[in-house]
Amino acid sequence: MHGFDPEVINDFLTESGELLEELDADLVSLEDASDDPELLNKVFRALHTIKGSASFLALANLVEIAHVAEDALNVARKGEVAIDRRFMDLLLAAVDVLKQQFAQLEAGESLAKPPAELVAGLSAIASGEGAPASDDEPDPAPVAAPAASPAAEHADRPLQLPDNKDVLLEFMVDDLEATLETMDETLAAFAPEKAAELADAAEGLSRTAEFFDLDSMARLVAAIAAFADAAPQMADAQRDAALPRVRAARWLLAELAAALRERTVRSWPIDDFLDSLGAIVESGEAPEIALAPDADPLAVLAAEGVLAPAAPAPAATPAPPDERPAPPESVPDPEPEDDAAGGPARDRSAPKPKVEQTIRVEVGRLESLLNLVGELVLQKNRVTALSRQLSIAEHVDAELIEAVGQSSSDLDRVTGDIQVAVMRTRLQPLDKIFGKYPRLIRDLARKTGKNIRLVIEGGDTEVDKSVIEELGDPLVHLLRNSADHGIETPDARAAAGKTEVGTITLSAAHEGSHVLIQIRDDGKGLDRERIAAKALDKGLVTKDELAALSDREIYRFIFAAGLSTAEKVSDLSGRGVGMDVVRSNIENLKGHIDVDSTPGQGTVLSIRIPLTVAIMPAMMVGVARELYAVPLSAIIEIVRPAPEQMSTINGRRVMRLRDSVLPLVRVSELFDVAETDPALERFAVVVEHNEQRAGLVVTELIGQQEIVVKPLDEELSGDSAVSGATVRDDGGVSLIVDVERMIAAVQLNAAAAAA
Repeated sequence: MHGFDPEVINDFLTESGELLEELDADLVSLEDASDDPELLNKVFRALHTIKGSASFLALANLVEIAHVAEDALNVARKGEVAIDRRFMDLLLAAVDVLKQQFAQLEAGESLAKPPAELVAGLSAIASGEGAPASDDEPDPAPVAAPAASPAAEHADRPLQLPDNKDVLLEFMVDDLEATLETMDETLAAFAPEKAAELADAAEGLSRTAEFFDLDSMARLVAAIAAFADAAPQMADAQRDAALPRVRAARWLLAELAAALRERTVRSWPIDDFLDSLGAIVESGEAPEIALAPDADPLAVLAAEGVLAPAAPAPAATPAPPDERPAPPESVPDPEPEDDAAGGPARDRSAPKPKVEQTIRVEVGRLESLLNLVGELVLQKNRVTALSRQLSIAEHVDAELIEAVGQSSSDLDRVTGDIQVAVMRTRLQPLDKIFGKYPRLIRDLARKTGKNIRLVIEGGDTEVDKSVIEELGDPLVHLLRNSADHGIETPDARAAAGKTEVGTITLSAAHEGSHVLIQIRDDGKGLDRERIAAKALDKGLVTKDELAALSDREIYRFIFAAGLSTAEKVSDLSGRGVGMDVVRSNIENLKGHIDVDSTPGQGTVLSIRIPLTVAIMPAMMVGVARELYAVPLSAIIEIVRPAPEQMSTINGRRVMRLRDSVLPLVRVSELFDVAETDPALERFAVVVEHNEQRAGLVVTELIGQQEIVVKPLDEELSGDSAVSGATVRDDGGVSLIVDVERMIAAVQLNAAAAAA
């Protein structure tokens, strides 16, 4: 549809999509910190980069909305308008349009044209019709671009662009001139700390050069970019020698822009000029021609032989001991230059390309790599088991036993290192999803008439990619509930002696092999009596049971299906769906969610999830001739109960452990294995899920082992207390106990027995 290789489109969606994901959060932050120039520039650069890449792909409708949003931001950068709520609403609406267009591009559909009223609104701001900003500080004085003189001789030819690029010509020239204006201001009083600004401007120009496919423009931009990269490390003399030539390169780009607006391509003999600048930047060589740091660009170009001077160049003097021949009286014939449809471009003076520090890898390859690591772990376990058997075998050479043991130990270490390295390739920071939520909270606050501030902590905490993908929707549900149910209206907060602005804090931190994610609000908290009444009405609990439940146990009823305490149904809440889905999604990740609340002060929702669900440590236990794996993260302790600790309640076996009574589950009954002598079931593995505990009765403890989780077909797992299977170190297959389902079954049986 777009005439580009699907791989090129995919690269655009990946690279620009990352910028688009950050825009929501950055714009919301900008609304509260409109005087932050770094944040404003970051947002501007993101839109500028997206537009530049879209221009190369000739995505006219996408370029249109990005261009007008960028223009509006540009006048804000100049201090000509203030960023108020109306301005931000328009910018966020523009981001929504870009998201829609990205989705259409990914689906291979035609891109929707942006709404006319949105384009008109942003254009009005760009033309200065927004709220006036403070003009206490004068605009920086840019370096004046010298007017063209008779000395500025050049060769011109008509500009030829394909139709899909021709419609974008005006946008691209506007963009080129705006970027050159920014570059002009940076070069006016250049200092090493401004190198990053110059590099950003050069990066934007490189996309424009790519669009027009002009050799001279690309080479001039590359030379400026090389200077920007090297400037912080340059000696003062080296920088002073390069600066007048960089300003001259910028002057030539301005001339190119003016010509392009007239649909003309202009060219000069710039080879020697770029060679001279490149030698100064790359090696610090003293130039053949010495120039004053503030030399006029025309004089520089005349001295370098690019332009024929109308008069001797006053700012250029020969540098001894070498003397350079006088510049030619006439401009030599320029070498042919490639146009938009041309062939390979000549690039004599382009700087050496940087070595890339990152590469993009298809997710499927990482999945395959992880599977191979899983197989490697299984084989490592097998080698360890064989080494152990060899060590107790008779008539085996001691040196052989030692050598095999050492090799097994080395394999264990190397495999562990490989496993960690591969896991790290799949880790992503939670900021990837956290960054979407400031916009969510802003929109919810506007919709509910509340003042809500979202604080994000620990966004750099990393978890497995598969975990991040499953966390997005649950966190959206929880944040919506905190905003709708938790935070009060400004009037209600004022009456309660609180600030009118409610705060929701989203935090993340590592806890061993797990990640703890919390959503805390300073709202009204949960109403125990209201939740208890709803639970009673739904038949989730009896009156007698209610009296014995703690506050936290009652609060957990909010995760029950169909239970809602909302007074009215809205598009945000009140339908009794959402929180039960959250719990299910979290439990599918082998994590658990808990809630705590203090009336009048707020609520805390805590989620604990494993870093990864593919490989985990487990305790291998035996029952009869079968071996099972119990996830180590669910085990609290392992005890060998004495007969006096055992008893029955309502026909169910229980065990007294210190100050508590735990239900006991015989694995032989749980998995319907061959009946075993109860006298042989000597150990109780105490497991916990959501603060509910039970004892898993087994006959023997095999030991801790790292297991690779292999999923089972739905028809094999069904509703049984099995979460998967694993291959043991002896080559056999063991089922993995699903502690969550096991405890749920215990509670269900207890309720049935009580009834």
